[in-house]
Amino acid sequence: MNSKPVNYKEAVEYIESIPKFTQKHTQEHTREFLERLGRPAFDRKVVHVAGTNGKGSVCAYIQAILDFISGMTDRFAIKVFNELLNY
Repeated sequence: MNSKPVNYKEAVEYIESIPKFTQKHTQEHTREFLERLGRPAFDRKVVHVAGTNGKGSVCAYIQAILDFISGMTDRFAIKVFNELLNY
């Protein structure tokens, strides 16, 4: 697929076509990348959960902890794959 995806099916096909096992970047490379982006996470409270397995469980634990600490429910948004396609 050489053009921009125009619908959900094409977007999913494009994302699934991206190689899953690639060379990992160093922490220094990541820091440089974030610097070039203007350090977007430094003025926000963000928890980035990544990896192959366990993201759902980790997010559920984080949600429960944040709810307990804040005494609030449904305050913290957890993004899922389908939501990311809207951005």
